[in-house]
Amino acid sequence: YERQAFPISAASEADILRELMRQHGLSQSSLGEQVGIAQPTISAVLRGARSLTKVQIIALGRFFQVAPDVFLRAT
Repeated sequence: YERQAFPISAASEADILRELMRQHGLSQSSLGEQVGIAQPTISAVLRGARSLTKVQIIALGRFFQVAPDVFLRAT
């Protein structure tokens, strides 16, 4: 019933990353340093200018302790 009455729109890859960063109090720079992704790359993902690679998705999943498919379902 809830799915039909109260549908939740799919979150974008950028929305998911932004929310995880917010929950952990991370800036783009600090996340980049801890995960090994360049800050300009994180910025581009958050702007929607590029997508995460498989390697980046795996690294972020490990870092945030979430299944990598959290990012894959966003696409």
